Amino acid sequence: MNLLGHLFHHETPPPMAEELIHWDGSLSVGNNLLDNEHRAIAAILNALYAHSRDHRLPLDVTRLCARLDQTLRVHFANEEDVLARHRCPSLAHHHEAHADILAQLAALEADLPARTASEIEAALANLIRHILLHHVLVEDMDAREFLKE
Repeated sequence: MNLLGHLFHHETPPPMAEELIHWDGSLSVGNNLLDNEHRAIAAILNALYAHSRDHRLPLDVTRLCARLDQTLRVHFANEEDVLARHRCPSLAHHHEAHADILAQLAALEADLPARTASEIEAALANLIRHILLHHVLVEDMDAREFLKE
């Protein structure tokens, strides 16, 4: 089953799958920098997935949140720069979506002490799933012609 099947239908990958998301060309927006940053976001979800399959694997949630925050801030700045240079009409919408995602992550980080490990993992996985499904596969793909370089 492909990425969309796993994420939209909430099906689990085959038992031996090492990644929840395997990046391929169908996920490309035609910009190497942005594609590599999208790949880095997917890698964070894959790290959560690996931990969920084997709890013996270390998972430092605070560090993972910080890594996600830094990855997203750099990525969103790069993406908005490309969209602005190409005069994308949906730039304001992208900016608002980026701010909303960062606010969701900040709220999750602020709430870390009050949550169990499994709640934190689920909340992070849901946020990253939203970023990949809605932002990358819908919004970024809709703006693909303005992201290509």
